[in-house]
Amino acid sequence: MIWAHHLGKQVLPAYADKFSRHDFTLPQLFACLVLREHQRKSYRAVEALLRDCPAWCADIGMTGVPDHNTLWRAFGVVARLGKMNRMLDLQAKWAKKCGMVQSPAKPVALDSTLFESRHVSRHFEKRCRETAGRAKRKKGRKHLKKQGDRRRSRTLKGLPKLSLAVASLSHLILAARPSTGGGPDYAHLAPLLTATLRRARVRKVVADAGFDSEPNHVTARQDLGVRSIMPAGTGRPGKDGKPPAGPWRRRMRRLLATKRGRRRSGYTQRWQAETVNSMVKRNLGSALRARTARRRSMELMLRCVTHNLMIFRGARRTVETEQLRPRLFSRLFSRLFSSPFVLLVCSPSCVPVCSPDLAPSISEAHARTRPARPARRQGKARGLHHHCACFCPHSYSALRIGPSVRPFSVRKYSARGGCSS
Repeated sequence: MIWAHHLGKQVLPAYADKFSRHDFTLPQLFACLVLREHQRKSYRAVEALLRDCPAWCADIGMTGVPDHNTLWRAFGVVARLGKMNRMLDLQAKWAKKCGMVQSPAKPVALDSTLFESRHVSRHFEKRCRETAGRAKRKKGRKHLKKQGDRRRSRTLKGLPKLSLAVASLSHLILAARPSTGGGPDYAHLAPLLTATLRRARVRKVVADAGFDSEPNHVTARQDLGVRSIMPAGTGRPGKDGKPPAGPWRRRMRRLLATKRGRRRSGYTQRWQAETVNSMVKRNLGSALRARTARRRSMELMLRCVTHNLMIFRGARRTVETEQLRPRLFSRLFSRLFSSPFVLLVCSPSCVPVCSPDLAPSISEAHARTRPARPARRQGKARGLHHHCACFCPHSYSALRIGPSVRPFSVRKYSARGGCSS
């Protein structure tokens, strides 16, 4: 909620109207809506959750809990497509600062997926199949096939659809385009690629055969300057192995014909978009709670923003808690040293610097000698510099402390964690 509140303060105004009651700010209500998507709850359920967790409300400056009607009305104001796109713009800026977007070996992947318009019981689906199986034995199969096709066509026309542009390096959603109903994906490539180029630098884009068309290749390569990799799989196959129409589609046929060509062109990174679809559906749910097509589109965009916030939070948590544990050093420390703190000293004049909470006292440490090495030429006379190192097996990091004849220079061997000085 803190991350969502911070994002909302940079995009949303404090209040929707100057004549409103000003009980809650729009960033606070946006944080509550993100919590609702994260916990996969209804408006009434998230209201009860916030009442049980007053500390969460205090973290974002709320003195009370918003009513479920307030949250429903705030959803129509906060989750508009323009505001969600501005939030994606800001998240892309965060990602570029963290190095989570640009990579020559990781292209942008495009894909689309369908969501369920409402929650469907799996038991109900099973009973429907059993009923259809019993009816199949009584009636003709041809009549049942036509009835099933009509029902499937009616269902697909009302399903929400989400097309995504994903950064393969970090699974971050760079652009999203919600729509309703099934159909080909080639009409979504130009809007997705245009929005992605506005937020990040793109050199290559990979997509499945649903986005394949000769105008899409021309738009991506000649108009936008992006190398497009899409298999030429749309349309009816030509007779007698006839190549597809268009120079770019024929080039794709030759490029993606072998496994080596698909790997060298980067097309194998397209599966990262499938991973993002799975992440969104498993973590945030595959069924939508809204009832109209407009609010379903708004809910899909809110899920994209929530997915990116979860990635940012997980990346920071990994950086904060992950420790560098090389197997070589772990085996070396486990064999040589048995105490939780080891001090390597080569000269009595060297003063070890280490955090006091890592070892009870210096006297409990084991002292060993380390041979001196010739120092590098630094504009003065050469000599032997004595060094000492503090090793902490719990974080497998080391600090090298310079000689006592000049100020101490501490160099960290590990980029994460370790002893402090």
